[in-house]
Amino acid sequence: MVPILVALWLGTACKAELPEQLAKDASGVFPCTTFADLLISYSPPGTEGGSELGQRTLGAPNGDTVELVTDAVLSVSFLGLGSVQDRLGADEFRVHGTFATNTRIAVYVAPPGDDFVFSRYIVSGEDENGEIDIAEARVSAATSIQLVGIAGLATIDAFEALGTPCSN
Repeated sequence: MVPILVALWLGTACKAELPEQLAKDASGVFPCTTFADLLISYSPPGTEGGSELGQRTLGAPNGDTVELVTDAVLSVSFLGLGSVQDRLGADEFRVHGTFATNTRIAVYVAPPGDDFVFSRYIVSGEDENGEIDIAEARVSAATSIQLVGIAGLATIDAFEALGTPCSN
């Protein structure tokens, strides 16, 4: 089963663990892309064990979105790209989506092999571009992003790493 990272919004740290199937299958090769390529979990409220609908957020923006409502958790990773390094003063990630009025989303990032760390809030009317600077989380690199719905409604289309080119 895909691990559910709901406890994060309660203030406890969770490990950015890969799904069991991938962890067991070392032959899983991910081509390099600047867009998220692995769903760790998508847990809308009221679902037991999460939902595979979060797969819609993988790859380039295409209009196929998922809703992030209060208490929903969406976690993705950039396996093909690998670790995204802090670019000192520049944003490293962008969340492609729309944010309804009065929406507030907690953003967490995970350094390679480590727990998610709080980075910032995306607030409708203030942060419409959805950009994330991992330095706000006091980490130098990140491989995964987690969004937790605090209030309102967001429709999430994709996650993009900015300024980190593919090397393969």
